[in-house]
Amino acid sequence: MRAHHLPTSQAPHGAPDDHSQSASERRQLTPSLLHSSAVVTSGTALSRVLGLIRDIAVTHLLGAGVLHDIFVVALRIPNLFRRLLAEGAFSQALNPVLAEARHESGEAAASHLAGEVFWMLLLALAALTAVLTFAAPTVVGLIAPGFADDPVRFDGTVEMLRIVAVYLACVSLGSVAIARLVQHSRFGWGAYAPLTFNLGLIIAVLLASDSPLTTLAWGVVAAGVSHLAIVMIPALASGYIRLGAFNPVSPGVRKVGRLMAPGVLSGSVIQLNQIVGTVLASFLVAGSPTWLYLSDRLVQLPVGLFAVTLSSVLLPALSRTYAEGDAGGFSARMHWGLSWLMVLSLPAAAGLWLIAEPLIGLLFERGAFTPADTQATAASLRIYALGAPAYMLAAVLLPGYFARQKPGGPLLFSLISLAVNFSLALLLAMHWDWGHVGIAAAGSIAAWVQSLIMLGVLLHSGWCGFRGWPLDTLRAALATVVMALVLLFAVPGLLGLAGLDGVFWTVALQVTAGVSVYLAGLFLLGWRLHLGVQGADL
Repeated sequence: MRAHHLPTSQAPHGAPDDHSQSASERRQLTPSLLHSSAVVTSGTALSRVLGLIRDIAVTHLLGAGVLHDIFVVALRIPNLFRRLLAEGAFSQALNPVLAEARHESGEAAASHLAGEVFWMLLLALAALTAVLTFAAPTVVGLIAPGFADDPVRFDGTVEMLRIVAVYLACVSLGSVAIARLVQHSRFGWGAYAPLTFNLGLIIAVLLASDSPLTTLAWGVVAAGVSHLAIVMIPALASGYIRLGAFNPVSPGVRKVGRLMAPGVLSGSVIQLNQIVGTVLASFLVAGSPTWLYLSDRLVQLPVGLFAVTLSSVLLPALSRTYAEGDAGGFSARMHWGLSWLMVLSLPAAAGLWLIAEPLIGLLFERGAFTPADTQATAASLRIYALGAPAYMLAAVLLPGYFARQKPGGPLLFSLISLAVNFSLALLLAMHWDWGHVGIAAAGSIAAWVQSLIMLGVLLHSGWCGFRGWPLDTLRAALATVVMALVLLFAVPGLLGLAGLDGVFWTVALQVTAGVSVYLAGLFLLGWRLHLGVQGADL
């Protein structure tokens, strides 16, 4: 059976039969997924911890004013293309095509196709980098039109963008190597390579002198070169990419391009919504881009740690099962990902809401970052936290579409999300004067619109059902409510009884109590960690 056509004996809407796999086969798939997830999670966790240290260091150096606004806006475009190409639409399109080539024609064909894609991407990135370099004033005018009347912010952003443009080319080229490495279950290289970005900026902060923005920009460039070297060397040494295969318009390359074109929006709607926020924030008071950036960074901590990890592991697994015609395995893996997502996302969102202000104060309130900046950042963090489960849900659902080479649906959903975000941001931030909080609210609402539509359509298609994960969602929601009640009413009393004072002890006790109560609640409600994937058991 070809994966692209389900047998007529299956349930309505082409639903795969969950019993088409034997129990022993199902038990075999999750240990490998759990192992792969553990590898990716460890790298992602370390990257996020270093990312927090990086943000603390940069915020201490630049504060929350003009210089930090320049830094945030100048990195917005390279980060957008990094997520489009290295983490988003390109990798989503490349993985299933490589899996299909490997399954149908063998390992050599996949290596040959990877080489062709590498050269196509190199040519496209060279042109894009040139455009960003020479047309930097126009680009800055588009993404931060509010800077036009402020020569310091505008010129500084242009200068920094011209330097960091090289970064996006390096990390995007590395996506080809990462795609081939994960096909062979070598997840560690791609998981740990992003550490270079955080390390590069931390070192740049330590070396910064009279021109801190220039030093930071060159730190970003050094990080990009290091990232490319880390992933390309093992891929080339193992023969996973044949650089001698120069044909940037081959049928395989064109197929990747056809899948990528609609996926550019669907795979990166969060980042595009952030661009909308950056455009509008440039018209608000100085500091608004920084407040939004820092609050978004904290929300992206659980998103990156949990959702991106699950997505990174699911995509090659789903692509492989789809290429092999294993409908039952496809459905089982989707259920596995959704169950874990719900168990992890709900408490993370509630925790960010409940400890927003002390957490930001602990991390950033020093140097040029004032208590007023803490309050402003906490206000947008609470609103972003409401959208965190939606951001995570969308990231986990996307592989369910791209692995089947069906990017058209997510494209439509992304356009709807963008329209909702832009309309609400104008209304809330500008017309109703909610400022940066209105931009955060628009982004969270748009994320929920996109993710719920994606989930509904995937359920209707039959490639994902209702086995296990809805019950886990209910368990997670009830345990989260209990956790929130403890943090709101019991923890303040514990702080008083223990005689503890200060932001550090407040955050430490809240986090410890929250995690402990949540895990205990899950256990009492019947959730268990198992190696099988049947039902709610993981």
